[in-house]
Order: sequence, then structure tokens, then C-alpha cells
Amino acid sequence: MDSWTFAVVADMHVGTPRSWRFDPAAREQWQTARQQIVDLTPEYLLVAGDMTRDGLTHRFELEEMKEDLDALPFPYLITPGNHDVGDKFNLRCKARICRQNLDLYNSVFPGSEYSVVHRNVRFSGFNSQLIASDLAEEAELWAWMESQKADPDVDHHVWMTHVPLCLYQFADDNHEPIGWNWYFSLDEPSRSRIVNALKATDASLLLTGHTHNRRELLHEGIRFQSLPATSFPIPFDFDGEFSTDLGFMLYTVSADSLESEFIPLAKKSTLKGYGTTDYVAPEDRDYSVVEEQPPLDITEQMYPL
Repeated sequence: MDSWTFAVVADMHVGTPRSWRFDPAAREQWQTARQQIVDLTPEYLLVAGDMTRDGLTHRFELEEMKEDLDALPFPYLITPGNHDVGDKFNLRCKARICRQNLDLYNSVFPGSEYSVVHRNVRFSGFNSQLIASDLAEEAELWAWMESQKADPDVDHHVWMTHVPLCLYQFADDNHEPIGWNWYFSLDEPSRSRIVNALKATDASLLLTGHTHNRRELLHEGIRFQSLPATSFPIPFDFDGEFSTDLGFMLYTVSADSLESEFIPLAKKSTLKGYGTTDYVAPEDRDYSVVEEQPPLDITEQMYPL
């Protein structure tokens, strides 16, 4: 069988000038990555969440990204991130996943779980934000995931979600629901339950975003890869000085191998935005900053509003 490729991107954080906070650099960098991906002519694109800046409250961000992804010359699969549907559930978290945010996402991108076959690869994905949420969809997610079986007709089974199962090692303890350790990983017993479900499907690889950091762990015979971002780095130092470089991944598939290659961004933006990097509850946002900003010609050319 001839080899073929698929690309994987994560954490684009594309917002719009219509929001209460806006990072035009992330928007421009997604366009750079998008063109690089198109030029590489992969057969599929996987998106591992956080495609938007504030899609969990701004429907226009979700709609704009769907229009953009639909215009690609190849099919794509997506799993939502915390900026798309809300963070891990906790009462202290202002941006936690809830019924309203989940319904909003599903109204634009119906269905967060999938399992499809392309050539000799099965691609499966799920919404990690549902884990420990106690929403009705969480029980449905577990039932679906634990019903998946190994497929003897494929050579590789690639899974994708947004939040990594662990931040450092699979033996990590659970963390109090504050700080980065809790925010960037999943707790037990969910972590082991997911691993067992993956093993039952003869999974080759689980791809995750969220940390904006390139890293790989091998556990129970499965490769767990954290993906780079196209938007901005987060200063973890898992794999050395280059692990936070912005870009995306390209995978070359054959019958016997699934090889990954990091593709750095061809150009980094110097555009400046407005608003806070923190999440602000909708009732506390100041949208007057939007009216005070001069037109951003480059982003308006990319995405006419």
C-alpha cells in the first residue's frame, strides 16, 4: 500500500474583532498554518480542540470556524476544547462546561464523538470536557467509548481528544481543582478508564492539545502525544527548548508505521490585540473596547464579518 498523510492541528484560538477580547496574532497564525497544511495536501485534517477564543459564549466564532474548515479541500474531524464548550467542571471555574455551552457548540458542530475509517486508519474522537461533568452526555460518552472494539480491517487506530490524560506521568496523583496541574490533566479513575477503553480498541495513538506543548509518552503500548499550538506557547519544558514551538503535526501512514513530523509555523505574527488573557464572566465583560479599536485590515481580509 502506498503511504499517505494526515495533518493534526490544535489550540488555534481564533477569535474575532467582535469579541470583548481579541488576539489578531493567533488569527493570522492560523491562516499561516492553514495555508501550509493545504500546500502539504494531506488526505485528512484532525483538529484537537480550542479552535476558538471564546466559542463557548460567542456563536459567531464557532460559525466562522466551521465555514473556514468546510472550505478546506479535504475532510476534517474535530473534538472540542475548553474554549469551545467550557472547562472541566468545578464550581470555582467561571468558564465550566454547562448545558447552555454544550448545546451552543452542538448546534454548530453536531456530535462530539465519532469513529470513522479512512484507508487503513480508524479515527476516533471524544469530548474530554464531559469527563466528571455529571451531564447526561457523560454517561452516553462512557457507554459509547466502552462499546468500541478493535477493528481487524485497519492497521492503525488513532484517537483524539483535547485534555491530556496526565500532565507528567500516568502515576500522577489527582490534584485539587486549582492551578495548572488540575487544569491540564484528567483525574483518576477516569484516566485509567479511558486507557482501558483505548486498549480494548487496539489503539495506536491518542492525540491531545491543551498544553500548547509537543510531547510524547508511551503507556500500555499506546503512544500519547501532546500537540503544539498555532496560537501561543505555554512555558512547560517537557522535552527541551523546542517543545513549545508553534506549528502543527504531519503524520505519514503506511501499513507498518505511523510516523510523525513537526511542521513549524512559516511566519509568526506581531499583531497586537486587546482585552484580558483571563476569562471574564459574561455579565462582567466590557464590550465597549470593541468599538474603541481601529479596523484590523489584515483580519478583515481573512474573515469578512
